Amino acid sequence: MKRLILSVLLGTAVLAAGCQKQSAGSKAGDRPLVNTEITADLDAYTINKVGILEMANTSSAKNEEVAPMENIVLGALQQTGKYVFLSEGAFSRDAGRGGAQEWMDKLNRGWVGSLTVDPPDVAKVAAATGVDAVLCYELAKWRREKVDVYDEGTSKTTVQLRMRLYAADGTLLWSAGSQKVKESPYYNAELYVKSTQSGQAVYDESKVPDAPPIEPVAIELAAEVAAQLPKAGGADSE
Repeated sequence: MKRLILSVLLGTAVLAAGCQKQSAGSKAGDRPLVNTEITADLDAYTINKVGILEMANTSSAKNEEVAPMENIVLGALQQTGKYVFLSEGAFSRDAGRGGAQEWMDKLNRGWVGSLTVDPPDVAKVAAATGVDAVLCYELAKWRREKVDVYDEGTSKTTVQLRMRLYAADGTLLWSAGSQKVKESPYYNAELYVKSTQSGQAVYDESKVPDAPPIEPVAIELAAEVAAQLPKAGGADSE
């Protein structure tokens, strides 16, 4: 099988030193690099139904904080219209009904615990559930950082996402990943400092901008990464 490696760079991420005081919405983080790799001959596969594994959360955020990402990713994948996607819950239930719960659990443990996927386990689960491929994804960053009241700069929201698609025989077909950063309006502490009668500097904390909401950033990023998902059979894989 011919091995095809493609690197797709979508957008640019250039931030000039003289443009530090840009407002939110015009940052380089609005147009992240989406690194895409196709690692097999897609013409050799026919894919209609894809099962999704549990999310691997390797970010510093707790699982309960990043829980919205599961529906965000599922929605982004469904919006592509390229395949029928089974949510992780539906995929697991189908595996249980097909007598492959043990292998399903093993697949999820391997991916969530160490970002590994065992091809024989993929094959067993695919045979039991009728899926043609398995998709797994990693949430690598999920954070909001607020600029310090004594400093100058912006408050930032960062989300990083990686996806992989495996064929029913366990062959890695595709992977993609990107990071998206949104920033608040620029903050300069010196503009909001006052002196007390004793000469002590006092800063107005109410003027410090919050980092942008994280879920809209995650929705944009998931859509951009999912859009790179190729259609097996060569339709979108040139």
